[in-house]
Amino acid sequence: GGHQYLGFSSTTGRNIQIDMSSYDECIINKDGEGKSLTIEAGVQLAEIMEVCHRNKIFHPHGECTHVGMGGHVQTGGYSPFSRSFGMMIDYVEWFEIITADTMIRMVTKPTDSTSEENDDLWFSVLGGSPGN
Repeated sequence: GGHQYLGFSSTTGRNIQIDMSSYDECIINKDGEGKSLTIEAGVQLAEIMEVCHRNKIFHPHGECTHVGMGGHVQTGGYSPFSRSFGMMIDYVEWFEIITADTMIRMVTKPTDSTSEENDDLWFSVLGGSPGN
């Protein structure tokens, strides 16, 4: 964790940083509509790029191969493809998170039918990286 060229995402003062590198699974899901990925927070972009290339899957990833997916997505996921295809977060369907009450929750992209709690958690996950 803590990637950012100018060091703004590194922890200082009272911040905490959690090492997510052991969450390193990247799974290809094949369904009737095509292929999608389930990516854990610690998977680095280099691995995702390789998996996507090998399986002919488009993925609007950044250029810094050592960045983990968790931090990349939480800052929106800017990439060289963003102007044409949008940000990485535009492609995310759900997050599985552990909240402060120790509950594992699946948080989905807000719609008219999702709860206010879901929507609040979705937007809080997107603001989870300091300094950006």
